[in-house]
Amino acid sequence: MLRRWQIKPQQTELSQKLAALLPAFFDAVIAETRPLIHQYVKQGFDIETKADDSPVTIADRETERAIRTLIETNFSDHKIIGEEFGYGDASQSDNLGEGYCWVIDPIDGTRAFVAGKPTFGSLLGLCYNGVPLAGMIDMPMLDSCYTGILGPEPVARLNGNPISVRTDIPLAKAAIATTSPEAFNADGWATYRPFSQKCGNQLYGGDCHNYALLAAGHIDLVIEHGLAVHDVMALVPVIQAAGGVATDWSGKPLHLGSSDEIIAAGSAELHQAALQAFQ
Repeated sequence: MLRRWQIKPQQTELSQKLAALLPAFFDAVIAETRPLIHQYVKQGFDIETKADDSPVTIADRETERAIRTLIETNFSDHKIIGEEFGYGDASQSDNLGEGYCWVIDPIDGTRAFVAGKPTFGSLLGLCYNGVPLAGMIDMPMLDSCYTGILGPEPVARLNGNPISVRTDIPLAKAAIATTSPEAFNADGWATYRPFSQKCGNQLYGGDCHNYALLAAGHIDLVIEHGLAVHDVMALVPVIQAAGGVATDWSGKPLHLGSSDEIIAAGSAELHQAALQAFQ
């Protein structure tokens, strides 16, 4: 798992020029990576096990290589962190919280991917001074790409069309999702399970798709922990640009140095109610 960085996040926003470039860049990433992923889904692949017992495939590695090449070609002065190849140049590993840094999870939900389920996705986030400001959640088997850009005019989109969270949902009627009970440690599950029973609908499975569905107004809460930076940085801008809130379990902002927890909610009111009930 990639380590976290000691940073002092500074609130900022993307420049108008960079924000304007990102939709076309995200389209280029999709055009490059979806054919790769579909190829491996069709032809099959070997499965390896990493040191943390999580699976990895050639599709994970080739997808990350393709995204890295696009970043290096279009934004040569930006840093890169990836799940499969880390932070590349070791000399940059101590200042990844400074300036622009891309964070890649080539296939989020590899367990779903190897099982033939379509709910895996490719995650790409852009941070500035450690703060996530733009993100892409691409669901290649569902032909759905969710993006969020926190530029001068924040906007979240699904396949180019604006999306927004669902609001005015009380905790008792909220649809809450988490990927798996197995992802929680004993203390985390002991906290999550009774809390989830206070909600209106409990959903399991989904990986990054849960956060995309929250941004599009179909799910109201997503709570998880044990996450790495590459699992989170792309999600935050999509949720925030759609009008939602995403923090750690204590309500602190998520950034390259934050904790491995997340509470994402469709509104500030629901997020606050969840924080109070979750403690």
